[in-house]
Amino acid sequence: MITAFYRASNVYDSALFESDLLCHLRWGYVYSSPDLFAMARPVAKDSSRESILNYAIQHNKPDCWHVALVVGNLSNLLNLLPFPLPWMSFERRNKDLKFYDFESLLSKINTRDHGTKSRHIQTGEASAGSNADSAAAARRNHGHDGRADGEHAGNPDAGTSTPSC
Repeated sequence: MITAFYRASNVYDSALFESDLLCHLRWGYVYSSPDLFAMARPVAKDSSRESILNYAIQHNKPDCWHVALVVGNLSNLLNLLPFPLPWMSFERRNKDLKFYDFESLLSKINTRDHGTKSRHIQTGEASAGSNADSAAAARRNHGHDGRADGEHAGNPDAGTSTPSC
């Protein structure tokens, strides 16, 4: 059986995956089972894209779950988050961040999945079948190499970061 962790670890460059995993173990949340793997962390929705995507930065007043990577059934992840926040964000295929009202997203997914087979969703910095090299390059371009860039001016909710994860 190919586990969700194995599938997730093959989404992008192994060194970047390990760095992101370490950051989420320190500053966010990681869930792993044979059928579901997820990395998420609380962020301030109004923060800059760079602040949300730099996994070494902790946000002082989070109002959004940023899901860095999920492999498996998204509705299972939504039910496992340790505390509620009003928003959820995803970055798909290294494009713009997408924000969703948490309750609306949960309702939509539960309605869609009710009485049908669960739909498996994979999201994150790269999707299955994407070019891992281009995903790694895009991540390096917006600070995902494990280095923190300190406090972000212009957003009082972005906290300080550590030298590395």
